[in-house]
Order: sequence, then structure tokens, then C-alpha cells
Amino acid sequence: QPCTALIPAVAGVITWSLRATGKLFHSGLPHLGMNALEMAMDAVTEMQKRFYEDFPQHEKELPYNFATASTLKPTRIESSTNGINQIPPWCKVSGDVRLSPFYDMPLLQEKLHSYVADMNANITALESRGPHSKYTLPKENLVGKLELTLDSDFSEGIACYLDSVGFQSFDEAVKHVKGDSQPFSTMGSLPLVRDLQRAGLDLTLTGFGKSSVYHGDNEYCLLSDMADGMKILARFANTVDNAE
Repeated sequence: QPCTALIPAVAGVITWSLRATGKLFHSGLPHLGMNALEMAMDAVTEMQKRFYEDFPQHEKELPYNFATASTLKPTRIESSTNGINQIPPWCKVSGDVRLSPFYDMPLLQEKLHSYVADMNANITALESRGPHSKYTLPKENLVGKLELTLDSDFSEGIACYLDSVGFQSFDEAVKHVKGDSQPFSTMGSLPLVRDLQRAGLDLTLTGFGKSSVYHGDNEYCLLSDMADGMKILARFANTVDNAE
């Protein structure tokens, strides 16, 4: 993790894509087409509304000093390559969910599928783009469609044990070397750590890079931070050994 600090918790993450299918038509006659781009935008707005109602900040997050609560957001959009003067027949929005470790991933997956199933069953309720933008064409027996895909390769979040020997020892080591320790949690994610904790390991998450360039185009670290990191690790290991 990119900082000389304890990271007592990280989020779970799962990626998703939502495909909206409408009908191609000339934009001068919008009432004869179904705008998949508008449908996708309305559907994502509704997904986010329901998500934040079902997954607000969890009370157990407070002692872990999270920078943010759980989030669902779009990060990429694709659509048909039709002309500018045509109603797009399909659009796909992709994004991710960053889920607090105090919520269960299976519950999230169930909720997301239920949101989309309900929107498909009530597709006209999404219409909000003026009087001529519709997601059904009754005379042609056509109905807009939403399809949600969740990535099967997801990571679960983890909350370290704040009262464990490992956490307390590392906190003391950071204070000794740096003069202060300010643990904070992020909605970043790490693979495998939840499984290791379930196996009985006392995990402590940390790192010695620079948060200001985390995942940046020119990510780097300072040798002085790495030197401090070695001092912290040495003191941490010695303290844990003596505690046992």
C-alpha cells in the first residue's frame, strides 16, 4: 500500500457492465426510436440511487478512519458507432463497486441483479429525457432491455483486528521511527488477504510509497521512505517475537 502508515482496512471490489438495447432511428424522429444511450444513463442513475440506500456508511467503519464509504460508479462507456444524426441502438456502461468489508459481497450481487430485474419490469419508469424519449414502442411491440454482467473474479474487503499483537506492534514501530502514526483505511483493494485472515493469520497492511502518485503515470517512491520502512519492519518483527 502506498504510504508509510498502517492500513487497518481495505474494500472489496467487483466490476460490472450494464448494456442497454434500444432501437436505431433517425434523430429527427426520436419517437420512432429508443435511445439506448439515454436508457443506460437513466439506469445507472437508478442503480446508484438504490445502491446508496442499501449500502450507506456502516457504523463499524468509523474506528477504521475510512476516507470514503462504499461506492458504485461508472468508469467507462461504449456505444454503437452510428451517425451523429441517429438514435443509438445500444450502449454499454462499465464500472466498479468498492464495498466496505463490513458488507457481504453475495448480498451486493443479489441486490444489483434485483435492481436491473425491477428496471426491466418497469422500464417506462426510467423515462426522464423529455416527452419524446421513450423506452417502449407499443405499436411495434418493442421494449428496451437492460442486461447486467458482474465479473466472477472479485476481491473481498478486509478489516484487520485493531487490538491484535500485530496491529499494535506495527503502530508502535511507526510511531518510534516516524514520530507519529495515523492509521487510515481506503477503498482500494488487495487480493487474497481475506482468505488469509479466514485461515487464522493476524494480518497487518502497510506500505512505504507515496500516496500522492498512487497509480499515477509516473509512480515512484523515495529511498528515504524505504529506509524508514526497513527500520519499522525490524522493530515490528522484534516486538512481535518478544510478545510471543
